[in-house]
Amino acid sequence: LAQVATGNASLRYANAIGPLLLLASVQGVGQYQQTQETSPSTIGVLADIKLGSLLGRNFSQNRFLHTIAPSLNLKSIPWLSNDDWDNHHLPYDETTALRVFHQGIVGVKQTLYTLSKGKQTERLNLEVAQPFDLKSLRALPTRIALRLNVPYLGNASLESSIDTTQSKFPAREIYGRVSTPIFNIGNLHAQYGKYASTGDRYSRTIYEISHAPSENSQDETWTHSLRAGFSLNLLNSLALAYSGSVLLERPNEETIDNRNPRPYFTQHLLTLGYTSDCNCWGIQTRAQIIDPRSLPTNVEFDPADHLSLFITLTVADYSLGSK
Repeated sequence: LAQVATGNASLRYANAIGPLLLLASVQGVGQYQQTQETSPSTIGVLADIKLGSLLGRNFSQNRFLHTIAPSLNLKSIPWLSNDDWDNHHLPYDETTALRVFHQGIVGVKQTLYTLSKGKQTERLNLEVAQPFDLKSLRALPTRIALRLNVPYLGNASLESSIDTTQSKFPAREIYGRVSTPIFNIGNLHAQYGKYASTGDRYSRTIYEISHAPSENSQDETWTHSLRAGFSLNLLNSLALAYSGSVLLERPNEETIDNRNPRPYFTQHLLTLGYTSDCNCWGIQTRAQIIDPRSLPTNVEFDPADHLSLFITLTVADYSLGSK
């Protein structure tokens, strides 16, 4: 049994310097951990400086707007009062751990808008950012994000973290999402994710900009999944939605005893809801089903354990549910 407490107090400053916007903050942070053996504590200072600008240009007879937003961010915890604090990180609380670091990130974001009848709509967005360690001058994983919004076809996004310090530029994280409308009654959607256990997503603390990949990847595991579904709005009062989650094959994965080989569905979620014409009451039924292939091979599907049914009745601002 362990307890963790974190506190902070900050001072912030913002000012426009010509075409540049300066944001600066100094934050005092402290953390206390209590276990059965020890009760260590520490305090430190988090400094954060951001400098950015926004450039834009209309073209094609003011039908389009192109903006470029360069930015620079410097962030550091230069000092902690407890010199031995690195030995007190709780394994389940790594992302909230305090540790000394000095980092920066340089980025540029480009956005394309369409202009129509005084309305500005984002159509294309590309963002590239390069974090680095200020102490070792080492490049950290490069971040790339692309978002696309096409009229009548829907929108899509793709984000990735790439380790440019290695010759083959391996992708440590990939996330994609796509959504397309079904006429005017609903949409189809899908989400894809692939993350290394040693990647930035799982190793970076909430105070840091980024985190260097682990040099020892022998024990590295991957999260690799897909989620897809649809939602429909029928007769202006009836709503139907479905989504399914799939675990995909992982790099260099060995066969696990009592488990089916990937890929396989893990769960299915089906929702059916009704809202009255007066919008004053409604009822929703949601079924969550654990897919039999995701269970250990020596476990049989049992509706009592692997099927959950939720019913919610809403009247005005009050809801009553059952399981």
